[in-house]
Amino acid sequence: MDLESKTKLVRELITFIQENDNYQNQDDIRSVTAYSFYQISESFMIGLILSENLSDLQYCKEKINPAIDDSYLPVLEYVFDGFLKDSFFIKLFALAENHIRQIAEFYESSTNKIKVDSISTTFKNLMNSNKTLFFSNLNIKDKELFDFYCYLRNTIHNMGFQSKPDQQLIINDASSVINKNKVIIDLTLNSANSLDFEKSILLQEQIFKLILKMNNVIPESDCIEHKLVSIGFNS
Repeated sequence: MDLESKTKLVRELITFIQENDNYQNQDDIRSVTAYSFYQISESFMIGLILSENLSDLQYCKEKINPAIDDSYLPVLEYVFDGFLKDSFFIKLFALAENHIRQIAEFYESSTNKIKVDSISTTFKNLMNSNKTLFFSNLNIKDKELFDFYCYLRNTIHNMGFQSKPDQQLIINDASSVINKNKVIIDLTLNSANSLDFEKSILLQEQIFKLILKMNNVIPESDCIEHKLVSIGFNS
């Protein structure tokens, strides 16, 4: 996929995020998480746009290393592309994980533990009607999506290889701004994660929609202040 096509997809994601970043209390996780999704996606797009300079030998000699020659430019572009994609995924995963953990912590009690070390178990606990009734709107498809997201995150600990049993995620979102068709994403045991660019953006769109789905059932009267607010996020 060429750079123009990549930036177009990310712009579509950014526009969708902006259209759904409308929560009034800017200290609440419903506002901070959405705006952070926008910031991270915008930074990713900026990185993609600036990466075009890496094909310019003179630019690379002046800005990076005067010893660079033509033969190294493809390596430089390849490594930087991987760095951008990994950074984008890791930052958004951490954002989504924190969002879920803060919700779990807010609704648990000393006798009813929801937030645990495993984020996938924490998500499952939020779906448990014996622990909280707020998130009864979450279903098995939501759990499959988030579990796959966690499996994908775990490949990072193994240099991009899937160390768990084979996993498959089917996305069929007719309202998607990225791809309205049925999309299948596979992770194969002992094989490298081969998620292409469009699928990676589509997956992040689905995670953002999952967060919105959770936000929609949090009572308006419940303010869950985002941790970043205490260190000046809105200052």
